[in-house]
Amino acid sequence: MRTVATVIQLDVTRVWFRAGIILKTTLELLLVALLLLSTISRAESQTTNIQDHTAHIRPLHLFPETEIYHGSVSMVFQEDKSASITLEQILTPEYQKKFSRLHGNQASFSHTDSAYWLQIPLTNMSADEMVWNLIINYPLLDDITVYFITPNQTKKYTGGDKYPFSLREIALPNFVFPLRFDGSQTATVYIRVQSSGSLNVPFSLVQNHKLIEKSSTQSFYYGIYYGALFILILYNLLVYSSTRINSFFFNAYYMLSIMLFMLSMSGYAYQYLWPQYPSWSNMSIPILEANGMLAILLFGRSFLQDSSKKMGFDRTFIFFIALSLIAFLLAITIKYAIAVKVNTALAVVSIMFVYWVGIVRFRQGISAAKTFILAWSILLVSTFIYSLGAFAVIPDYYANEVVMLTGTTAQIIFLNFALAQQTKDMSTQLIDFEKSARERLQQQVNERTAQLTEANVKLATLNKKLEELSTRDDLTQVANRRFFNQMLDQQYAIARRDNESLSLLFLDIDHFKKLNDKLGHQAGDDCLKFVSDIINGCLHRPKDFLARYGGEEFAIILPDTDQEGAEKIALTILNEVRKHPFFFNGTPYPMTVSIGVYSNIPNQFIQQADYLSRADTAMYEAKQNGRNQVRTFQS
Repeated sequence: MRTVATVIQLDVTRVWFRAGIILKTTLELLLVALLLLSTISRAESQTTNIQDHTAHIRPLHLFPETEIYHGSVSMVFQEDKSASITLEQILTPEYQKKFSRLHGNQASFSHTDSAYWLQIPLTNMSADEMVWNLIINYPLLDDITVYFITPNQTKKYTGGDKYPFSLREIALPNFVFPLRFDGSQTATVYIRVQSSGSLNVPFSLVQNHKLIEKSSTQSFYYGIYYGALFILILYNLLVYSSTRINSFFFNAYYMLSIMLFMLSMSGYAYQYLWPQYPSWSNMSIPILEANGMLAILLFGRSFLQDSSKKMGFDRTFIFFIALSLIAFLLAITIKYAIAVKVNTALAVVSIMFVYWVGIVRFRQGISAAKTFILAWSILLVSTFIYSLGAFAVIPDYYANEVVMLTGTTAQIIFLNFALAQQTKDMSTQLIDFEKSARERLQQQVNERTAQLTEANVKLATLNKKLEELSTRDDLTQVANRRFFNQMLDQQYAIARRDNESLSLLFLDIDHFKKLNDKLGHQAGDDCLKFVSDIINGCLHRPKDFLARYGGEEFAIILPDTDQEGAEKIALTILNEVRKHPFFFNGTPYPMTVSIGVYSNIPNQFIQQADYLSRADTAMYEAKQNGRNQVRTFQS
């Protein structure tokens, strides 16, 4: 048993060691990834700043036959590190010279406290009046000010999620600012943006009718996405309510967390759920990241619970769950930009950990784990692409959002399929187990029907095991006197019914009191355990019964044993005790015992009390005749 325990302990140690290596490697990879992203962002910023300064840019020509313009070849920018430059200052020659050409096709900047000014010259190529809508497709910007400057007037718009949603010019999740041109008019648009998160300004210019079509199409697809998620959430909750399988509940919770996160990132949550609470809208992103991390871990732990418990991952799951709770606190106590980065890093590590446990589960041969790994692979790829866009490392945030929507849709479909596979496997196992149990039960019934007596004996044996704690002698771990009395009554009744011999042995350790007085109670206790072990070693049948009768006396019940058999067992015990001296503190002490034997077939004239008195009489006869011998009571 010690060898097996040692092997199990070594296996658990190896598992934790490997888990530590994997976790360490994951954290190192994550650190490298963050450093790489930071380097890319700095390189991008440096590349942007070394562009040639220019005050003259080619205007973007807006043709009426073109319904939408994306990106910006005709955009320049200027960083306002103090975030205090006004429009009047920007319009002066001094500040006009500070504008730099935009690097790439999108205005994307890393996390910064600076404000940025963007300049876009535009020309209406139609002879008629035209309305073009400037759309900024990143709903998480805190503060946006748009100045539309024409020869006749300057129009100012404000927006951002620091303002109540009701103040927006056009009620859409993204920021939309209408620009009204006279025929063949040239105008300049200045956009001042400042945000505590990433500064993504993916803009487009859209005509009125195209804006309606574009927003309707976007709402239609988002409606399908969120509607399908809502239906799947209800379905999983209904399945959980009927089956009480935790994986369905945590899957519903995970899908709800995904839905809330995507609603917030797409701007729909601010539009429909909390339009009058801009501070919560800004704080919700890191909080919902922490919530998503918690949901991922709870679902992964529930879905992979067999693997986690067998392979020693449960404590690691609990550790990451505790981290997700800390992430909640970080989201409301530290700066938004830091909270988003930290929580995103923690979420990525959590996803990778769950992904790794899924691989371990798959290697164990679990069929549902294959689909589980595929689902998380899709989520990892889409989340990575989406994070690059959200952190302004790669352009076209809107396209990355579509990738995220597509990825989460595919992942949720595969996750629900994996859950269905797991449920099917569990049902199959349950059916097989039930069938096997039914067959075993039928076999047991068939075997026991013919032998009711044997069944009663087995039942008594089971009851004996259940009462073992209350029927054992604390010192020697053999039966105590109360249990001995019960067993004597039971074996007496069986022997009398079956007309079989029943033998009883009484045994007393010779000169025990002298040894106890000389060496102390500890030696006496050890001696009693020593002798009881020798006696037990001489009893080979399961139904032979040994009990400590009191003090240094032991009693042995031998069912279905005649006098000759009882005497042989008594002599065996006598000789074994003689051969094995008792050692205490390295000193041997020879031991002997006196044994009394009584055997008979119980009847109405021979009761249990007769067995006790006659065996006891035989034992005292052995002690009086010089001890270290066996005496049999002769009727």
